[in-house]
Amino acid sequence: MVKSGVFVRQHRQARIDRVQSVDLRQPLLARFTRLAELKFEVAEGTAQL
Repeated sequence: MVKSGVFVRQHRQARIDRVQSVDLRQPLLARFTRLAELKFEVAEGTAQL
């Protein structure tokens, strides 16, 4: 489940059995601010993400 947005909220979700990979990217500056970029891929189908 992904929730994002400050002024306009977005909510996206995918079934856990369709998740194929998860990547977490956190550059040096982002570590100090406790931010990160999370990317994950889902299998083809009707799951929305």
